[in-house]
Amino acid sequence: MGPIGTTFFWKFLESVSHEATPLAFVQSYESTRAAAGNIGIACSPDSTMPTENSTRERVADILEYFDQKGSKTLPSFGNGITMNGETWHLRCFLTMIPHIQAYIVERSPKTEAEITYRFQLVRELVRQGVVDFGQIENNQRFGKTWDLFLFFKIRRLRQLQQPFSLLLFRDHAICSPPDRFFPQLYGKLPALSVVTCDKHGIQEFLDKCNDVLAQEVGHDELIEYLKAVPVSPKKFLRA
Repeated sequence: MGPIGTTFFWKFLESVSHEATPLAFVQSYESTRAAAGNIGIACSPDSTMPTENSTRERVADILEYFDQKGSKTLPSFGNGITMNGETWHLRCFLTMIPHIQAYIVERSPKTEAEITYRFQLVRELVRQGVVDFGQIENNQRFGKTWDLFLFFKIRRLRQLQQPFSLLLFRDHAICSPPDRFFPQLYGKLPALSVVTCDKHGIQEFLDKCNDVLAQEVGHDELIEYLKAVPVSPKKFLRA
């Protein structure tokens, strides 16, 4: 069996810039280490801890390279954190839907007792606002409701999959969690949600969010929200 990569948390970014992106990445890195320490997870010393200056150079190199040559290589960079003897790879994607995610690569599954700390850490990071959502026990996602909503829409809409994973950021993010765009959504659903990641669980969650979005946001407003995405409001809500 070859290596298996499992992603444990995600964070959407508002934009990409030579100043904001290095700061966001370094803060996520440092906050993850701090949160781990707060709940008793051992972090090994890391000789390659990112700084804003070193990260700024990496961002500049990626943007310049893609502007000049283009590439099928992912427009991303990352650093590792060794926690509880495992390496968590934090990676920042400078894509049209910019985001940070963290994953672990392993050659064979571990026992439940060995991975319990992973879910404890994800819960702590979400509660502290360090990340938007993540994977917890029993194949569930836990995190900000509208961020989870967008994540599952990305998984279902081909028009959002490439901008999320592959296509280089240009000018602005083409899609953000809808509550950042529509303040009237505030308080209409719980701030945090737990979603069981099977067909029924995801659909039930999306139906609830779709109903609120359709009730609170007008058709013209949805068109404006989706103006950079080749998807109609009707298709977006049905996905």
